[in-house]
Amino acid sequence: MVEVGAKHGWRSKPESGLAARTRVLAGVLFAGVPLILFSVAAEAQSSPHMSKEMRARFQDTLLRQYRRCWSAAIVGGSTFRPVVHVHFAPDGSLIGAPELKNRPTDEKDLARADAALRAVRVCNPLRIPDEFKPFYEDWQNYILRFNENDMTS
Repeated sequence: MVEVGAKHGWRSKPESGLAARTRVLAGVLFAGVPLILFSVAAEAQSSPHMSKEMRARFQDTLLRQYRRCWSAAIVGGSTFRPVVHVHFAPDGSLIGAPELKNRPTDEKDLARADAALRAVRVCNPLRIPDEFKPFYEDWQNYILRFNENDMTS
């Protein structure tokens, strides 16, 4: 832990890791510049989040891509909706295997769950439009809710 002192115009507060080393080094090498470095670092730490409308557009983007990969001859009549947790890399590829969050017991529902998992794997990687890339924190861990009606329309 490094104590950043008032010598360079900063408040005294404990810091650790790279941020502390960077600020101390900046104070030693570039007197007067640390305040600028500090404000830039603070802005970088608070990344923007998607609005409700953007989130809806993002979900529609995923749905269109997963619809192309959906293949299931499923008999209707069930209300089961597979819920799948995915972890995306910034390029839209999967990190690890998709995880089914609601395991069904009925045979028809197992087919729906398998179709959802298969669609996620087959569509890997997804194409993430540029407008969503700055919001990676919002979609890196994502819960997909598959509705059969959305997938076949």
